[in-house]
Amino acid sequence: DYFDHTSGTDEANYNYMVPFSGGSRSIQMGLISAKGMLYLSIATFAIGGLIGIPLIDKAGINILYLGFIGFLSGFFYTAPPFRFASRKGLGELLIGLNFGPLMAAGSFLVQTSGDITYLNDAILAGIPIGLLVAAIVYVNQFPDHDGDKATGKNNLVVVFGPEKARLGYVFLVVGAFVSIIVMALNGTFPKLSLIALPAAYFGIRAIQTLYKYYNDRLLIPANSGTINMHLVAGLLFCIGIWLG
Repeated sequence: DYFDHTSGTDEANYNYMVPFSGGSRSIQMGLISAKGMLYLSIATFAIGGLIGIPLIDKAGINILYLGFIGFLSGFFYTAPPFRFASRKGLGELLIGLNFGPLMAAGSFLVQTSGDITYLNDAILAGIPIGLLVAAIVYVNQFPDHDGDKATGKNNLVVVFGPEKARLGYVFLVVGAFVSIIVMALNGTFPKLSLIALPAAYFGIRAIQTLYKYYNDRLLIPANSGTINMHLVAGLLFCIGIWLG
């Protein structure tokens, strides 16, 4: 929020759809000052770091490495000089990695007290989840296109243009469910993990909405549907692995 404010991105965005796109709008609505938002962000980063200390003690130095990657990715997602969200797909990639394989790996290490025996499986389990989180960010970029383009925030929707960029959303959704199918059929995870597939219903509906209303405020059901798809698919996938 702070760096999207200082770069002018949020001010230039007149098509935002709270809570899905355009940031929180807290600064724009006067709910908090820009400096207040910066201080709040620094405080939450610091609290996150403090919480990480006992986790490092429990699971080992690998948690520190993962936390450091998360910190750099999060802070410089919109902060200069890197502004990863403006780097033609790098932002979407980092979102998928951090909220997918890396988060699953960190959770696994903490729960196994640092045992890396099945760490690769945990990383693989994070792939479909990461793709679906990336899909959430991706579909939320459509209403932000004009403001992002005007201020040089060159995410993939800006790079390809809204009409062509629709195909990227399809790839993310299809990729997530195909990865579940492949890992279930090749024995990486139990076949019961296929119970996550019905969540594709939300993706199909979202794709239909996106292709029809990619440049319209009627896109909102696709934004909310993508969140529901991630939630339901993630829960069912975990249940399938656990019970299988």
